[in-house]
Amino acid sequence: SVAFSPNGELIAVGDVEGGIRLHAIDDGTEVLTFQGHDDAVTALAFSPDGAVLVSGSYDRSVKLWSMPDATLATTLDGSYKIRAISISPDGATIATGQSNDDVNVFDMTTGDTLHVLEDHRDPVYGLAYSPDGATLATGSKDRTIKFWDAKSGALKTTIKGHKGGVRGVAFAADGAWLASASDDKTIKLWDLKTLEAYITLEGHDNRVLAVAISPDGKTVASGAQDDTAKIWDAETGELRATLTGFADPPSALAFSPDGDLLATAAEDGTLRLWSKR
Repeated sequence: SVAFSPNGELIAVGDVEGGIRLHAIDDGTEVLTFQGHDDAVTALAFSPDGAVLVSGSYDRSVKLWSMPDATLATTLDGSYKIRAISISPDGATIATGQSNDDVNVFDMTTGDTLHVLEDHRDPVYGLAYSPDGATLATGSKDRTIKFWDAKSGALKTTIKGHKGGVRGVAFAADGAWLASASDDKTIKLWDLKTLEAYITLEGHDNRVLAVAISPDGKTVASGAQDDTAKIWDAETGELRATLTGFADPPSALAFSPDGDLLATAAEDGTLRLWSKR
């Protein structure tokens, strides 16, 4: 798990032991390290204002840490392992994907459960709020992507197309398209008006674990079980680069807010920063 702070100055990375590290972007120094959870940290996200770091874990808890000193503010106890986290663009709600097929939506301030989204048939591996905050997209082992009304929690639509579980979903900043990563070794780019996949990115030799879209929407990055990350042209689908040298699969990816850096994190906690230049 990996996340950039909104101001682009810090990056957070979690490891399989439950530890969380914060590094300064400019020189890579470790600013802070702390024991966040009792099991693997599977998801990290900063609030839009950077005041809170949210972490999720296989220890079945979601924790809110007040920045910059990572003081524990709130613990949201769940009944199932946490697989993914997304925070709404207005910072009001947290959505968590769980190993029991459900998605829980919490109030960021009170910690109250606002919605339990129930329609997937298998664990939810990836989720993301749309840039306008109106929609929550969820990807599941059941091979589907579902779109939910973020305010009411109502299911809007379901799209199918992958031949394996969906590991990750990401919205483009303009909200016009979505990328999905799958166990079928592909990444699909979906037009959100037609709900059709208009490009399928093929090149990985094993299941694709994570996907990210650059802030300008021109680049897609993917990390896979084949121990590589790949950089793709979002407009043409052309493979631009393959990043190698991983001892452990890059299971999490994030672009910096300015789009100049790509962070890859492996399950062993190894963090790598790659420059666009």
